[in-house]
Amino acid sequence: MNKVLVFARLDFSTIRVYLTVRTVLVFAAIAVVFGVTLGSTASQLGIFAAFGLIFSAYPFAISDKINLDMLYVTLGLSRRTVVRGRYVFGELIILAGLLIGYLAGTVVEVIRNKQIDPMGLVGLLLVFVLSSLIQACQFPIQFKAGYAKAQLWTWLPLAVVGIPVVALPPLVGGERLAGMMTDVGAWMAGNLGLVIAALILIWGGVVLGSYALSVRFYLRRDF
Repeated sequence: MNKVLVFARLDFSTIRVYLTVRTVLVFAAIAVVFGVTLGSTASQLGIFAAFGLIFSAYPFAISDKINLDMLYVTLGLSRRTVVRGRYVFGELIILAGLLIGYLAGTVVEVIRNKQIDPMGLVGLLLVFVLSSLIQACQFPIQFKAGYAKAQLWTWLPLAVVGIPVVALPPLVGGERLAGMMTDVGAWMAGNLGLVIAALILIWGGVVLGSYALSVRFYLRRDF
């Protein structure tokens, strides 16, 4: 486990030059503007979910350019450790992005003089699970073919989910969508235990299956 965490830190060091305070602030500003304009705080979580997914793929892209896979071998990191560490890094970067997005959503609620809804935390959990599932679809393809060859296929899940998220508020209307989300939130609040249990089971099953595929593909890959 120690080597897995070491590798996750190595992945973070790899993208640190791109993950600047300025970049985070730009995403935060965009998220706040979208939230105020569309009247939906869900947009902040969506933007920062995309933020996390983009940066979770950066180590694959950088590895393609400078062959980091050979460096991992030189450092004595097994391929299974690489896969585990990449998954840990990916989950953490998504979670960090969503927490920033939640804070941006809180700022929007304050700007709009609205009471902060505690069910927003449930929304954060839902978006985390959805983002993690998208990542679970991306990683096996990237471990098999590398970032450049798999780029189109890995971003299809994000597009399938992201386009409706962006398009729904202006099409349905911010207030109507907010009402629908309130109804869904009320049902979830009344069945919170069931919802959380279902999310954990679905998330765990898909991520474990994704991990198994990634290990299988990466063990067979030639550098």
